[in-house]
Order: sequence, then C-alpha cells, then structure tokens
Amino acid sequence: MLSRPFGNIIHDLARKYNGSLVVSNFRKLEKLTTQSRKAELDVRFLKNCQAFGVYPKFITFDLHNVSNLYAVYIRKRLLRTSIRKRVKEKKNHDNDLDKQWQKLKGFLSSIDLLILKKVRKRNVERKVSLFIKTHEKKLIALTKNTSVPFTHNDTVINISSYRMCDEELDILKFGLSFAIKPPHIRKSQVFTTFELLHDDLMRHLWDKTKANEVRNEIQHLATSYVNFYEPSMNDLKKHRILKRLKHNKDIIILRPDKRNGVVVIDTW
Repeated sequence: MLSRPFGNIIHDLARKYNGSLVVSNFRKLEKLTTQSRKAELDVRFLKNCQAFGVYPKFITFDLHNVSNLYAVYIRKRLLRTSIRKRVKEKKNHDNDLDKQWQKLKGFLSSIDLLILKKVRKRNVERKVSLFIKTHEKKLIALTKNTSVPFTHNDTVINISSYRMCDEELDILKFGLSFAIKPPHIRKSQVFTTFELLHDDLMRHLWDKTKANEVRNEIQHLATSYVNFYEPSMNDLKKHRILKRLKHNKDIIILRPDKRNGVVVIDTW
C-alpha cells in the first residue's frame, strides 16, 4: 500500500472515514510539510551563501552613490535579515503543522496515521529534492565552484554517540581544510607578509622610478589592514562552535580514508 501514489491513498482514507473534509486536511498537511521543508532549505542556502561570502541575486541589486565598503555592509545586513525571516516562517509552519497533526489524530487510527506519515514523507521528499538541486545550481553559480556541499549529509559521517547540532554539522560539512577568518591577528606576521610581497615586487618592477610609490602603497595597505581588521560576528560564532568541539573529550574528528569529508567517532 505504501508504494501507491499519495493522492490515491488519501482518497481511500477519505472513503473509509466518510468525508470530503478529510481530503482537504490531508492536502493541507502535505502543503504545510512542503512549506516547512522549503523554508528549512532556504535557510540552509542563505547560510551557505553567508559562509562563502556571496550574496543571492535578490540582494545584489545596484546601490547608487554608495561605496563598496557600505555596499558589502548593507548586503550582509540584508542577508542576516533574510535568514531570520525564513527561520521565523519555518517556526510558524511547524506550529501549523503540529496543529494539523493533532486534528488528524482525533479521527485517524494509529495504523492509518502511520501510513499517512510514510507516504507523505516520500511525496514531500520528492519535491524537496528539486528544491535542493535548484539551490545547488545557484550556489555553484555564485561561488564559481564545480562542487559545493549543500547539506552535511554529503560530507559528514557521525558514528559517535554524540548528537551534533545543525550549527556544528554546517561548519564541519566544508571539511577540515576550510578556512575561517581568525578572531585575532599578529601585527608582526602581517607586516612580514607585506614585506615579502614588497621584496618580490621590487625584483620584478620594470620602472624603477616607481619604487617609492609602490613601497608607500604597500605600507598603506599593511597599516590599513592591521588597524581596521575586525572579524564578523558570524566568524566569531563559528570559532566558538569549533572551540566547543575541540574541547569535547568524548569525540575525535578525523578525515575519511577516501574522498573529502569529516568522520566523527567516539574516543572510547
């Protein structure tokens, strides 16, 4: 019976319980589930954009008479607002979904309820797979990458007894080589890097009369970078999550034997 289409099953259940209202309740259940999963995937897509430092098309509109620095600030603010909005929408959909389940539990038997859950899940996941493919295409186009892990299921294998939260999984899905802006920088290391850059440029400089101009420009860039360096709140949050995982003595985070990814195992 579970292999039959969702529409056929709900009409069978409607005939069993003698009511056309049952069909509308089933359809509403499917619609709310799809909306909840769609909102969840939208949040994941926006957070992936946030992690890669890219912005969806609805945020990258032209900002006239605005410097690049302020344009980036505005787009980051809009991205955070969009994430909060979609999170709120998902909570509203989940609340409506719970109310709908309670309504159906009032007249459905436990077996029919189980059948409805199984078939609804299969039907909704078929639609969700299309949403994921669309988001993957958008993310690949924005990041100019050939492969981007959209969900943690693609790269993270957790075989430990520790149940990881979504925030931890979303960080680990990029792999152990994924770089995050450090919370602090050492001025000596930054200035040394710019000095090495200056020495390399001087060796390849064709017009030697521009040497002082190049040196002053590099000095200005180094000083500006050190004085105005400030990690984002999102980067600091990621560092706190990674620090929490690092201090967790019950698990070990390793690379898999094959392909890129992360494996989480127990220490004992």
